[in-house]
Amino acid sequence: LKQYSQVAQDVGINKSLIRFTNGNTFFPWCGMLFNTKSCEVQIDYSRLAGSSANDITIGGSGGGLSLVAKMKDFVRPRCQAILFDNKVNSVSVIALNFYQVQAFCAVKVAKYLNRSHLSIIKNNVKFLSISIQENILFTCNLISSRIKNTNQSGDFFLCKERNKALWLGLHAFISVFGYLRRYRKILSALKSFQKQEDLHSKDTLILQELAKKALEQFDVSKFQLF
Repeated sequence: LKQYSQVAQDVGINKSLIRFTNGNTFFPWCGMLFNTKSCEVQIDYSRLAGSSANDITIGGSGGGLSLVAKMKDFVRPRCQAILFDNKVNSVSVIALNFYQVQAFCAVKVAKYLNRSHLSIIKNNVKFLSISIQENILFTCNLISSRIKNTNQSGDFFLCKERNKALWLGLHAFISVFGYLRRYRKILSALKSFQKQEDLHSKDTLILQELAKKALEQFDVSKFQLF
């Protein structure tokens, strides 16, 4: 705005919607963040942080299976092709978007588990851990399908490199669940599954750096998990 002083006087710098994050400038619109330099697209999770939007209700019998179905519902609206199309976003932003989808899903699941009795969590660690992995792969398949529907020549690279997709997704859940002590057994199981994803040390370092950046933007602390 400093470069356009006359415009700044008319608009008012405090009323500007432009957002600065990690050296990038974003313009928020319709729940999305548009990078003003690269035109890359991300989801604006700050709109959901600390609101009732991250709360969840699962009624009726079969709570476990209902939760599995709900997990799919959590990711569906955030698997829009524009977020994962390599004609729009770079590989790093695509991976960041994927990570944050999983982090938000983890927040929703944590909200539900927080209201459950501790024994329910302890007695269903294996079921929950496997369900989380299956949901990560479901996300991959859904994104790939939506990209092909909008861009026949496009592809979702994490669908072909599922070990990286699982590593990122599990890291997101581990990071969110790490805020709550009652999830120690689930954390141990998820970390064990993550170690099974045999990645080259160089790939692991790249994914760790990407996860760090994604978490900084996502800011789990704003979702009032405790």
